[in-house]
Amino acid sequence: MENTDAMILTETFLTDPIEPQGYYAIHTLATPTGGVTCFLKGKTGNIERITKEENMIIVKTTTITVIGLYIQPNVPVENVIDFVYKAIEQTRTDKNVILAGDLNCRLDKQNAKTHILLETLEEEGFRLANKKEIPTYIAHNGSSTIDLVFYKGEHLKLTKQEGLWSSTAAPIRKHIPIKTTFQMEIPQPRKEANGPNIYTRKIEQEIIKQNKDNIGRARTLIEEGKLEEALEVSTEVIKKAVKIRRRRRRRRRRRQAQMWFDQECYKERKETLQALYIAKTHRKQEDLATYAGKRRKYKSTIKRKREEYIEKEARKLAEDAKSNPFIALRKRISPIAGEIHMKEWETHFSEILNKQKKDRAYDMEPTESIHNLELITSTELRQAITSRRNKKAAGPDNIYMEHIKYSLDSMEELWLDLMKQVPSDRENP
Repeated sequence: MENTDAMILTETFLTDPIEPQGYYAIHTLATPTGGVTCFLKGKTGNIERITKEENMIIVKTTTITVIGLYIQPNVPVENVIDFVYKAIEQTRTDKNVILAGDLNCRLDKQNAKTHILLETLEEEGFRLANKKEIPTYIAHNGSSTIDLVFYKGEHLKLTKQEGLWSSTAAPIRKHIPIKTTFQMEIPQPRKEANGPNIYTRKIEQEIIKQNKDNIGRARTLIEEGKLEEALEVSTEVIKKAVKIRRRRRRRRRRRQAQMWFDQECYKERKETLQALYIAKTHRKQEDLATYAGKRRKYKSTIKRKREEYIEKEARKLAEDAKSNPFIALRKRISPIAGEIHMKEWETHFSEILNKQKKDRAYDMEPTESIHNLELITSTELRQAITSRRNKKAAGPDNIYMEHIKYSLDSMEELWLDLMKQVPSDRENP
């Protein structure tokens, strides 16, 4: 008992609660038969929720949820499913769940009730921990496996299950204590995956005003004819003032259903569950018959879909093997291309479109003397910039036209100097 983190006791016949040292104790007392008790150590986490009903206990901690059930013998199958569903519905959103107890459904000699229970829990994502070779109940007239353990959760891993046969562990030689060992990895909280920063179309005017020194340096570079450097400085000024927001990268949900489980299967599963709910609510014989029919149809559909999918994949592989006998041994290649860096695109298009390695598109001398051109005025500059359309894509520097418009109040003279210098240098920065 000292090495056990959680214990579930069923058919306890307790009329008064007991509190063993070192354990949280949760009881549903016998009335006068039955009764379920759950003992939990502190290492299982802080208790967040406790649900107690007759012969049912649900305890949710920060790391795991434990369900303890006791189902009396000879209970009809519809009542068994109703009782189990009542517990599952309250833990549907919990990640790691252990369901255990005396369910009185024989695993060693399965009947219709056992089949329905196992299929129902399997559909809800639970896995069976028991082996039918290990009996949990021994009497003078035989033995059976009726004390069952189910579990679900990607962080729960079954490592061992054994019966405790010693006289100290099992003083009553009927119900044999079953020790099930799980290994649970407590996941570390994942940081929110963020995508690259998004440059909005708005800028902070105050930040631009605080960068007067850099604006003055850019104008000096223009006077010296260093247009490229001047444009880099002005671009940095705008980038500092741009409002940035982080884009959250959406994680794609991993498909949990089988590949053959298509829309038709989902539809029939939903109809079957609705019929089950109606049958449990109204308790009418015709509703139970309707549920049984829909359930048979649903089972038949998923069996057919599975067989069709396997046959289709085998036929496809056989057809491919005709042209390439070694296709089954071929390594699978991801259909998604890797990231291509901008430098590779630049090199690719330079080799195709600029084989002569020119730095100008046209080698032409101006037909009119540069001195005869009228320089752009402040009014013309403002009109040219403000007339440009908004909501257009940004260039590689992530500068939008809205940024240029918003910067006119503080950087108009810089843009005017740049536009006047371009014709004289006959060069576009």
